[in-house]
Amino acid sequence: MKTAAVGRSRGRVLVSVLVPAFMALSPVRADTAPYDTTPLQYQETTRPIQTSGQLTYKATQKLSFKTSGPVASIQVDESDTVEKDQLLASLNTEEVEAQVAEAEARYQEALRNLQRLQRLHRQQAISLDQLQAAQTSVDVAESRLRIARFNNRYSHIRAPGRGRIIERLIEPGELISPQQTAFLLADEAKGWIMRTGLSDRDVVRVQTGDPATIHFDAYPGASFTGCVTEIAPAADSRTGTFDLEISLDSPPKRLYQGFIGRITITPADTQRIARLPANALVSAEKGQGIIYVADPTSDRIIQHRVDILWLDNQSLAIQSSLPEGTPVITRGASFLKPDDTVQSAPVANRQ
Repeated sequence: MKTAAVGRSRGRVLVSVLVPAFMALSPVRADTAPYDTTPLQYQETTRPIQTSGQLTYKATQKLSFKTSGPVASIQVDESDTVEKDQLLASLNTEEVEAQVAEAEARYQEALRNLQRLQRLHRQQAISLDQLQAAQTSVDVAESRLRIARFNNRYSHIRAPGRGRIIERLIEPGELISPQQTAFLLADEAKGWIMRTGLSDRDVVRVQTGDPATIHFDAYPGASFTGCVTEIAPAADSRTGTFDLEISLDSPPKRLYQGFIGRITITPADTQRIARLPANALVSAEKGQGIIYVADPTSDRIIQHRVDILWLDNQSLAIQSSLPEGTPVITRGASFLKPDDTVQSAPVANRQ
């Protein structure tokens, strides 16, 4: 049997194994193959959550008429900015105004009848019941007049506040029904939000106030910032995910409702982890993995089990009880096995 020496310098080692003497004649010299090590270093960090979502305004309102009728005029169009109490659209009010006039006439008639019965009651010519019935007729007529005036007022749509028309759903001359949506108005003062859904594993890591970064295909290379403002207390029954709302900071560029964005959320909670090149992982199963370390006291390779947190971009994040600075074998680890001999040798001795 032959034992080959192994060199280590600048984080690189040569690892040897016991091989039969006849294998030493092989043109492939396994005893001089280089194996890299990386010192284990811990850091407090968090794993970002990657997701996607749709851009929308924080607050939107559906505006509609109270009554039915043909649309007489439309004063605004989509994308227009409107001010509070600005007239947006009107119905043909001929029918409604006739109802107001009828209600006013009936109210005046009931009022005159009440005044006549009050004089008769003072002369004790009628009973109190007759007077009270007349008063009830006045109250009913007055209520109907208020309803008619209310309907007339809401035969026009006025902006409840400053905002932007993001959708117009009616056309001039169209006969519409009560409460049919005519406009969708966005309150620009309340800003933009991203809506997305997270799995149960991710939602428990997030809390309101966590920062987020958003990227849109419409603006390559540009990033938008925001933070988590709302987390749903229950999962969506259709998707099984938890709805999340991310409010954007004042965006430097023009945005449009419906943009799809890639979202990176950075949770506030941190973990003490170590990062290693992915090739340090020899095997893995059910969230745990095997790595090899070079033991300086016994000159042998030691197998160690670690908890795998995540693996991305050829980077391995683990939790382990190994002390900081432990040399972990990376490149070449898959060619080794536990208890292979590791011996230090000057770089000049490596062929």
